[in-house]
Amino acid sequence: MKSKIHSSGTSGTKRVLKTDIALPLLCWVFTSPFSNWTDKFFTGTEVPEGSLPDLEQAPEAIFRFVLNDEGFDVGFDAVGMDLCCFSIPLSTMPTKNLDDEETLSRLTGDVIHGVLLSLPEYIEMPDRLVYQLTDEVMAFNSHCGNGILHGWTTAQE
Repeated sequence: MKSKIHSSGTSGTKRVLKTDIALPLLCWVFTSPFSNWTDKFFTGTEVPEGSLPDLEQAPEAIFRFVLNDEGFDVGFDAVGMDLCCFSIPLSTMPTKNLDDEETLSRLTGDVIHGVLLSLPEYIEMPDRLVYQLTDEVMAFNSHCGNGILHGWTTAQE
C-alpha cells in the first residue's frame, strides 16, 4: 500500500490521511495487551440537544486515542495529539462471563469500527509524530508470524 502523506504549507508538518493513521493505530491495538486500552476507557451519557422524552439514555464506554512522542496512548487524561474519540454502549463491554476468544473478537471489532468511523479524513501532523506512525508499522511487521496479537510474545500463546 502506498502511503499518501503529503507535505503541508506549514514547515515541519505533514498532512496524514485517515488510512495512514488507522493502520498503525490498529497495529498498536492488536499488539497491545487489553489493559493498555480497556482499563483506560471512561464513561459518560450522551445528552441530546433537544427534548426527546422517549430516548433512553444509557451509559457509554468512551475511548479517546492520542499520539505523542512515545507512540499511542488512550484515555481521558492521555497526553498527545487527539486522533479520535468514540463510544460503545457500556452494556456491550466484556464481562467475566465471556471466554477470552469471544472477548477478544467482540471488543476488538468494536474498537476497529469506532476507530474507522471516528478518525477524520486527514490530520496535519508534526514530522516527529509522523515518525511514530511509521515506527509502529515497522515494529508490527518485524514480529510477523510471532503470534503478537494483544501482547503475546510467542506463536504458542
